[in-house]
Amino acid sequence: SEDRTAILWDVETGRQLHILRGHFNTVNMASFSPDGSLVLTASEDGSAKLWNAETGALIYDLNSHRRAVKYASFNRNATQIITASWDRTAILWDVETGKAIKTFVGHTDGVNIARFSPNNSYVLTASDDRSSRIWDINEGSEKLSFSGTCDLVWSARFHRQGQFIISANREGQGKVWDANTGELIRTIENHSDSINPIERSPDGRWRLQFNTDQSVLLMDRRTNQPVRRIQIKGDVLEIEWSKMLIISHSDCMLYIFDLESGREVVSFASFGDHDWLIMHTNGSFEASSNILQSLNFRYQNRIVPARDLTHRFYTENLWRKAFSGQIR
Repeated sequence: SEDRTAILWDVETGRQLHILRGHFNTVNMASFSPDGSLVLTASEDGSAKLWNAETGALIYDLNSHRRAVKYASFNRNATQIITASWDRTAILWDVETGKAIKTFVGHTDGVNIARFSPNNSYVLTASDDRSSRIWDINEGSEKLSFSGTCDLVWSARFHRQGQFIISANREGQGKVWDANTGELIRTIENHSDSINPIERSPDGRWRLQFNTDQSVLLMDRRTNQPVRRIQIKGDVLEIEWSKMLIISHSDCMLYIFDLESGREVVSFASFGDHDWLIMHTNGSFEASSNILQSLNFRYQNRIVPARDLTHRFYTENLWRKAFSGQIR
């Protein structure tokens, strides 16, 4: 968040678990380690930080970059971290010690993203210098550069066990590259909006395309046709494919959207460290005791204290019921 914090939430209950404080500027992203025990944050203050997910305690401050850190990610076994910075470098870190291992130098403009290959042997970076690059981790050197674009490269990722690279720019164009030769295989031009990374369902049936107008396009991979356009609020936090739900966040708000219907289901608002309000689109709500005593609703063209409506609309464990599909 721009308030310099990251917040850990219980996805099932919507309860706030920990506020991760320590950054001195906007937090650009946060991610979990593969086993969920660690949290990694990246900030405009030029640092990344490693946190204990269970306690919320800071473990290491990764602060060798000279400018904003735009992205940070774990390798598959969570032994190493890679950070991408606008100081034109990516840095490899040891998770156990918190020490920098290697610095990858070669981009001539800010690095937007850095990711590990599926076998943990390479790092992929994407930059505003209009290139994506693959780096050999053991040698610390550049293996390949992909630069067949006139636009800033917003994102890049490995695909199909590392055989291909998919890159995307801010102008809505995607490119598929051979990860071994650097050859351009195809260019994708059919995006009406600027594109971000694509997510696919585990069963291979669906994929989500994220657009810069805060919409998400649900695509049927069998027909390659759009099924639903969902106008989300804020940034996507979690995709729960088994329940066909998207959880997004904006400032102190969380939202659940139904992928199949495209509508908002429930919202969660946090007030300070302890107070909260959950609202369902069907009118039901749940709130902390302090909020319940002070909250008013407009009901039947008049202002009514929330406590006077509890008998009709108050629903315990509302977030959990919405997340599990009991209430839609």
